[in-house]
Amino acid sequence: MNSPFSQLLDSYRGKLPASLLEQYLCPADAPYEIVLGGQMQTIWHRPGWLFPIFWLLSKWDLFFPETGENIPAALTISSGRDQAGEPIQVWERSFYFPNRVRRRYRSTMLYDAGSKRIIELQGRNNIFEEIAEIRISPPDTLEFLTVKSVLRLGRLRIPLPHKLWITAHVVQQATQPEIKASRVKLTITHGLLGAIFGYEGTFRATRRNRNDEFNT
Repeated sequence: MNSPFSQLLDSYRGKLPASLLEQYLCPADAPYEIVLGGQMQTIWHRPGWLFPIFWLLSKWDLFFPETGENIPAALTISSGRDQAGEPIQVWERSFYFPNRVRRRYRSTMLYDAGSKRIIELQGRNNIFEEIAEIRISPPDTLEFLTVKSVLRLGRLRIPLPHKLWITAHVVQQATQPEIKASRVKLTITHGLLGAIFGYEGTFRATRRNRNDEFNT
């Protein structure tokens, strides 16, 4: 495999826009990164009493307490391999709020051959693991849906009860493939509280050489 998404998306070459395939099938040895730059039309969370919890989780690079509209944002995708030589992608998301507040969180994507699903490791020391199912809807849409949540404490993996699951549903739709533009919508749902966090925005993908500050 050249990408953690190869097993799931290789058969969709010619059925999905090249802009989406370039992002998800970026080779592990690529000398460039994929950068999606754009703007979040809205970032929200609820109910209000969760604010201090989101603030605390931000210290572990999980979530953040700020909300707003028309927030500049970027996603940088870097490909590589893990210690076993398997392909991975590191996704670093950046959100630029007013008053020079910048929130970042990164996650690592890898393929689990046993379940034929994507594992996303999140937070400091990869403390949180989401196992995601990928749904493809040609000609222009790809979805992530969490099917299991796991807490990682060192070598210990603790599956969370269904009522405590933090389920992520991400929809990415290629809106203008000719300029590599897409719309991304994320909704985070808690097993007991319902929808608690989300954002939606539009982005345009470019390539950037790993050693360059900007390069398309």
